[in-house]
Amino acid sequence: MPVSRDILGLRGSESTHKRMGRHRRHRSPPFVIAVVSCSAKCSMEVNPSPSSRANFHPPFLSAKPPVILTWRDRSEVASVIRARSLVWMVVTSASPKRIEPRRRIGRHADGLVEMLVGCALLRVATLAGLVFVRRPWPNRVDAIGLRHLPADPASGWARDVAHLGSSTALIAGVAVLCVVAALSRNWVRALSCLIAPVAAVLIVQTVAKPLVGRQLEGTLSYPSGTVTAVAALAAVAFVVVPRYARPIVAVVGGVVVAAACAAVVVLRWHYPTDAFGGVCVGAGFVFAVDGTLIFIRNQMGGSSAQRTPRVSPRKPVRP
Repeated sequence: MPVSRDILGLRGSESTHKRMGRHRRHRSPPFVIAVVSCSAKCSMEVNPSPSSRANFHPPFLSAKPPVILTWRDRSEVASVIRARSLVWMVVTSASPKRIEPRRRIGRHADGLVEMLVGCALLRVATLAGLVFVRRPWPNRVDAIGLRHLPADPASGWARDVAHLGSSTALIAGVAVLCVVAALSRNWVRALSCLIAPVAAVLIVQTVAKPLVGRQLEGTLSYPSGTVTAVAALAAVAFVVVPRYARPIVAVVGGVVVAAACAAVVVLRWHYPTDAFGGVCVGAGFVFAVDGTLIFIRNQMGGSSAQRTPRVSPRKPVRP
């Protein structure tokens, strides 16, 4: 709402127009004038002068015509407007970095939650491995799975599905997903695609299986390397695709991982709990690596923004 010329006492005084003319070259923006005018009126209403109590009637609260104030009231209004205009000039001329609100934890929530989920899955796989070190024989869960999935070493569908966890399929899947992440210019996700699946399979084959020592038909079985590869590829696909496509990828990836678990049990390559451990290791390692890299990127970006030197406010140009 613009400042009323009647309230400021600028009507019908040629000398006042000449005296105030030098301020017109540096007029404040319309929204500053509106805020200042409202503030001036409110300040006069809260603490009015004795002479203005009977004469001042704001036009937006009364139907009476505007009343010209005394010179004392005019000087008070003019001083309030000058002071508040100076404050707004300093605030609006400051650097955006100085008046920018502090970032919230929501900006880092994605990487932090993903990292925590990955660490939780890896913890479950580790605890199961510690149990199988002392009790390597089949448990009740394994008995139920073996009963519902009878052995069929010559099953065609099981071999086809299990081929998804081979080294060839793993390398091809990693290459495709890295290209997809690079096309979206998400270099952190591209690095996660390149490192996490391959590292998960190598850790399973060279570290986890020898440490646990669980065997099935003379072969180390916990955790399943085939299921680890399939679960890692599904997890990478989930984090690479856009958000709107993640529910579809989650459903499709879950079906493929479940089929791989059933395939290795039907072929009697692994116990059901071995397949479950492979799921935890593959998906957990991908989520933990990707979430950690994203969290570090966000923290480095935030620290670099905080180290930005302050920019002094621009000095007003004199006429």
